[in-house]
Amino acid sequence: MDTKIDDLMAKVKEIAGGPDGDLLRRLVDILYDRYDYEPLSPEELAAVQEADEAIRRGDKSYFTPLEEYERKRGLDLPSDIISTSGEDTGAPGPNDRKNGCVTA
Repeated sequence: MDTKIDDLMAKVKEIAGGPDGDLLRRLVDILYDRYDYEPLSPEELAAVQEADEAIRRGDKSYFTPLEEYERKRGLDLPSDIISTSGEDTGAPGPNDRKNGCVTA
């Protein structure tokens, strides 16, 4: 077995037998339920590799800017409810974006 897996298994066994064993089991259950066991298709693998290569090259043209994505899907907010002055309009604005997402 891979030494990384051996190391991980040794740690898991030690934690599972200790006072944090129940917490570890719950965390593993959460991760296990979220895990996608369906392998990626050759096309999906190729797309992931292309994106990874674009990131390494710094090629931003490979990606769609959030604003363009929102506009194409009718998700862009009308400019009259977005304040750039800092005043609170109650609607999400450009300063509410975090990691490319609008926060409420």
